[in-house]
Amino acid sequence: MMTVEGYIKTILRPRNGKLALNFLNHLKALGLSKARITKYASHLIALLKTIDFNLEKATKKMLKKL
Repeated sequence: MMTVEGYIKTILRPRNGKLALNFLNHLKALGLSKARITKYASHLIALLKTIDFNLEKATKKMLKKL
């Protein structure tokens, strides 16, 4: 099983990678376990591959289509 650090390069490749990395850092600041953050990181990779729009400018309607 990979660690969060192992997922970082993969997460940063897609369009919204920096935003996803900020989210993972936020989870760490909240005190979530490393295992939980790693699980989120693995799921984020699949999500980032399907999202073809800028998340910072996303509307509720755009997000519901996912």
